Amino acid sequence: MTIIEKMYAGEELSEEELRILATGFSCFCNVEPGEYEEVGLLEKEFGRWTQQVTTVIKTGNDFWAIDWDRGLTEHQENEFYNQPYRVERKERMEKVVYYEAI
Repeated sequence: MTIIEKMYAGEELSEEELRILATGFSCFCNVEPGEYEEVGLLEKEFGRWTQQVTTVIKTGNDFWAIDWDRGLTEHQENEFYNQPYRVERKERMEKVVYYEAI
């Protein structure tokens, strides 16, 4: 069973499987992820040692988010604790105020 099939079946993914989905990188290269593409990387709050990150992937017509912590030093590992969850793509217009020299 691929990682994507496990997600749809509601099975819990291992830390290695979460790493593959979130970063596209496998330490062991022995897991077949299934077909998906990364469509977004949302970098959020910084802590002292880690940064909160959400990777959004698309499989078929569905979007999934994986929340994880990126290690910010050579001694800090990336951490993958949270299971993927379904998300919906939305758009919004934001008003931006800026000033130009005249």
